[in-house]
Amino acid sequence: MSQMPNTICVCVSYFGDPSKIDIPENIPKIDAFDYFLFTNVSAADIRVQHPYTVFTIDTEKDTNVNYLPTNVHRSRFFKFQLHKALRQYVGRKYDFVMYVDHYMYLKPDKDWKHIQQQAENHHSLKIVQKKHKGVSNTNQEMDYIVQLEKETRANIDSAKLYLRNLKTNYDLSKPITYVENNIFGFCPQHAKTCEHYDLFWMHYLQSAYKTYRDQPLWNVLYDAISKSCAILDLESYCQGKIQREFSRDRYVSSN
Repeated sequence: MSQMPNTICVCVSYFGDPSKIDIPENIPKIDAFDYFLFTNVSAADIRVQHPYTVFTIDTEKDTNVNYLPTNVHRSRFFKFQLHKALRQYVGRKYDFVMYVDHYMYLKPDKDWKHIQQQAENHHSLKIVQKKHKGVSNTNQEMDYIVQLEKETRANIDSAKLYLRNLKTNYDLSKPITYVENNIFGFCPQHAKTCEHYDLFWMHYLQSAYKTYRDQPLWNVLYDAISKSCAILDLESYCQGKIQREFSRDRYVSSN
């Protein structure tokens, strides 16, 4: 008797210098999950043992990414447009998807059905995320981004102007439940949830939103249109940290 296909998958994305990809070695596989990596790096150049099916994307020919200005934007397609990517590249429907940044992995000893149910049962969007423990408003994070030299002050100030106009005179210092995007789960068959990802993607690609940083826009969009996600301590469900220094070459236009 053939085994039923998995209905849950975990996806990661990385576009940049092959020598700087931080896939953890010997990631423990969760049998109920399928694993997918979307990247510009060939499978042969990933030098660690891992459970991923690798989709190597031609950044010059692939029409989903060849018009995007930086490797970060290309990576973001496979983060915020996964409902489309899974159809186009994998050819499968999944009930639930977990995304994690490429330097992280999911712990196998956790109740992942519980995570899925929290997303499915949420009254608004069918998304589950974790609260950013160190940030309580958008201004705070955007200024912190500049302090860490991960973006220029000019680009951040332009992005702030864009965000203020998402809703008339939106207050970027307004206390909100600020979430992180390095790990999240969502239900890709829920139409309203997919529409929200598409709305975010439309705004993210606007030339007036001059930063590549996704969390400020993502959080303001939740609040400005009165949408929300389920909040769980997802940090306890994953493992991993960045092993290499911040790589600025990912943030400039290149094929």
